[in-house]
Amino acid sequence: MNSTIRTTAIWIAMVAVASMSAACGDGASTSMTPSGPTSVRPSIDEVLVQGRITGLNPPDRSLQIEGHTSDVHTVNVPASAVIRDGGTNLVFADLRTGDHIEVKGTRVGTIVTATEVQVEPRDAENDGY
Repeated sequence: MNSTIRTTAIWIAMVAVASMSAACGDGASTSMTPSGPTSVRPSIDEVLVQGRITGLNPPDRSLQIEGHTSDVHTVNVPASAVIRDGGTNLVFADLRTGDHIEVKGTRVGTIVTATEVQVEPRDAENDGY
């Protein structure tokens, strides 16, 4: 009898922990299995994207770039991201629509979060860059 009560109490505690984890909104989904809660994290891919800045949203520290194949990427640039133009460090406000950039970061779904942004030098023979 004690074993059944203990098993039931453990199961209830696991359900409560899984419910609290899901309610916290940490980006992971949580499911219950007989052996306990299981978290499934979204796929995170390291990426390198290049293109011309087509839009800037300074309040959100985000931008849109269009690549060479006309694919558009939304990039979040957290304050911890390094932004450079050659050897010069920049801040987000220094970025301009039309700048050609290379972004290193991670992709979750359709959003790229930058760890590094490199502004490419202008090249008169390559469409102004």
